[in-house]
Amino acid sequence: MTKSPRIHYMDALRVLTMIMVIAFHSAMAYTTTRASVWYVHDINTNPVFSYLNLILHSVNMPFFFFVAGFFTKYLHDRYPLKKLIENRLWRVAIPFLFGLVILIPYHLTGLSMAYFQYHTLHDNSVLLLQPHMMTVSASDFTLPHILLRFLNPEYLWFLYYLLLIYVVSLGIYLLAQHPHLAKLKQYFPAVKDTLQSTYGAIILIIGFIGLLYLSGVTYLITPEKLGFDVDAFCIYSLFFVYGLSSFPDNSLISCLRGQRKFISVLLLFTYCAYLSLQYRYLNTPALDTVSLQVLIVILHGLCTWGSLFFVVGLLMDYCNKPNRVIHYLADASYWKYLISLQIVVVCQYLLIATPLPSGVKFLIVLSVSLGIALLSYHLFVRFTWLGKVLGGPKRTTSTVSE
Repeated sequence: MTKSPRIHYMDALRVLTMIMVIAFHSAMAYTTTRASVWYVHDINTNPVFSYLNLILHSVNMPFFFFVAGFFTKYLHDRYPLKKLIENRLWRVAIPFLFGLVILIPYHLTGLSMAYFQYHTLHDNSVLLLQPHMMTVSASDFTLPHILLRFLNPEYLWFLYYLLLIYVVSLGIYLLAQHPHLAKLKQYFPAVKDTLQSTYGAIILIIGFIGLLYLSGVTYLITPEKLGFDVDAFCIYSLFFVYGLSSFPDNSLISCLRGQRKFISVLLLFTYCAYLSLQYRYLNTPALDTVSLQVLIVILHGLCTWGSLFFVVGLLMDYCNKPNRVIHYLADASYWKYLISLQIVVVCQYLLIATPLPSGVKFLIVLSVSLGIALLSYHLFVRFTWLGKVLGGPKRTTSTVSE
């Protein structure tokens, strides 16, 4: 089969999203918000990183699922169903299992630190390294709890939920092949056209806001435990389905490109309101009111979907041509996703005792993590069987484009 040309702006989106994810993890040690547990809590913090991570958290995973949906449709149009399933098993299921193996040292560290905490400190604020245990009890060291801990996908939950979405999507697709339900297929083009219209955008935004409010929190869920979180599944499925409808072209975003100045100003004011209210809400329990929750969730929906429309449109205009550097970074993005977290945490831990400002530490962690991930990709992954699994075979020539 002749290779199809690369979709350059989507390569750029993959690169941007991966950098944002590593930046999000790099900043976690220096935030002033302790709404979620992180592995390293540095004594030098800055609210700037709390605001930065509120922005990144609102877009990172939606962008990931949008990209996954887009390329799923891309593969669907290229391959028969059997070949598509085989491709997804190799490109998603196998890396997920490989990632669980990579997580073993992390889990061993977590268990040892938790054991140390349980038997020695009894004060979580003293521990600088806190692997997902704010409170520790004797039951955490029983065999069932230890086995369950090793099965948790942790930051690989994206692949886990993507596999769940694939299973549900395959079920719907097979049901539509049944003679009694075959008429449903005639509505698929209409659904696609609706999602690529202004009405579709409104439906998606309202659906997102409603699901997020029903989840009981004001920020996107990250279900890092093994199981099935209905709220998370439904929320991220919206972005996956929108990605499906966006291949081969996104008429809605193409239309909105003419309104870029207006959208950018609107996004600026919306984000300012969202960041102000969300930060105060997460740090001030007394502000926990239904009306404030509703307002924050509405602003969250506008920020997340507005950012998706704005960023994709921007990349379509300025990054829609061949670029060897972007192609290379896009090829490396999957590997960076699998190993970057461990590198980030080690770097943060090594910098704890240094008297550097939090901003300098953040830049060091981000740069070193990106550098090690890229170097390891080029030396040990790109031209190997693992590189073939993660991104297809690469030629050992000077060209890095496919």
